[in-house]
Amino acid sequence: MIYLDYAASSPVLPPAADMAVRFMTEEYANPSSIHQAAEESRAVIDRCRRKLADMLGCSPTEIIFTSGGTESNNLAVFGADSGKTRCLITTAIEHESVLRAAEAWESAGEGRSLRVLKPDDRGIVSAEQTEEAVLEALSSRAGREAGEILVSVMTANNELGTIEPIREIGAVCRKYGVLFHTDAVQAFGHIPIDVRECGIGLLSASGHKFGAPKGVGFLYKAGDVPLCPILFGGGQERTLRSGTLNTPGIAGMLAAAEYCETHMAGSAKRIFGLRNAFLREILTALPDTLVNSPLPEGLLTETAADNDDEEFDAASVICLPGHLNLCFPGIEAETLLIHLDLHGVAASAASACASGSLEPSHVLTALPGMTSERANASLRLSFGEFTTEEECAEAAETVIQSVKMLRKLRCGVPL
Repeated sequence: MIYLDYAASSPVLPPAADMAVRFMTEEYANPSSIHQAAEESRAVIDRCRRKLADMLGCSPTEIIFTSGGTESNNLAVFGADSGKTRCLITTAIEHESVLRAAEAWESAGEGRSLRVLKPDDRGIVSAEQTEEAVLEALSSRAGREAGEILVSVMTANNELGTIEPIREIGAVCRKYGVLFHTDAVQAFGHIPIDVRECGIGLLSASGHKFGAPKGVGFLYKAGDVPLCPILFGGGQERTLRSGTLNTPGIAGMLAAAEYCETHMAGSAKRIFGLRNAFLREILTALPDTLVNSPLPEGLLTETAADNDDEEFDAASVICLPGHLNLCFPGIEAETLLIHLDLHGVAASAASACASGSLEPSHVLTALPGMTSERANASLRLSFGEFTTEEECAEAAETVIQSVKMLRKLRCGVPL
């Protein structure tokens, strides 16, 4: 199987798997216990907290462990309320765990206003749009004070790979004293993020997107941001997230974070080149392919291959290095995915969290000019740490031949 679905979940990195197994089979004590057997569990939790804080440029006391991105996003939306939030500003391309939480938040009380910003055709929501929405909220009954407004814009989109201008959006929020939350589930561990520089008050992340086991994640909460718990029980995580901590998952997340911190620049550069080479093969053989992801121009020029050797710089590009969203006109993505799967290539049509849905991707249909036909003919291929050149070449050929065959079948041409 050639796995090109890293955006849905990454393989657990070997050091992360080793750490998780150790804390399931050797150091298995409950970290909340006071006996000596629990000391190592507490120690690895503290180490993970420090490492995540170091990567984000914050204090370890500002890291709250959760079960993953969905819980972190829900805690941000509902926990930041504290009974004061009257206006929530988000985007049409957020993950379902933000959008559905925002809708539930709006319907949970009187006088609440939800504003959903539309992206441009690259999937970008600008700082200017955000500022306009904040000013409108401040001048309306929905948000008379800055403390009554929450802005939630993701760091990078899970389907397109678009990197949002969070530094500029954070500056807008800082200017007006508005709380800024970002869903960094797709971005953390893959591109640098500094929460202080970006004016971020809340940040969500999930371990299985950067090489840790599933079922563990965290929420960064700036020290001065009030937060109310949405889970109640034993009072773990300073009462902000009750429940026995997932020590094996946290230990695995520590090892994965350490690996990502060390290899981030090199991995991004290598994956960036693999993705671009794959795309050149597709566009050469299938020139009518439409690229939904906001990728660099000139990928088909004679010198394009040389550009893959350039340092991947998150400040100069607007797409994650391993994301690729393509439309193959005349082909249903679901049919193509099944065919690819039968021939050993794993990809997806949209967010894995929306699998089973017959509706086109809400991310794609939010783009200006995007038709449901184009959205339904689009699939996402995502490359990662263990993707090889040989796999990319084989996968590209499989995609090309599959599309050609399905088009012949569609037109009734004998094979």
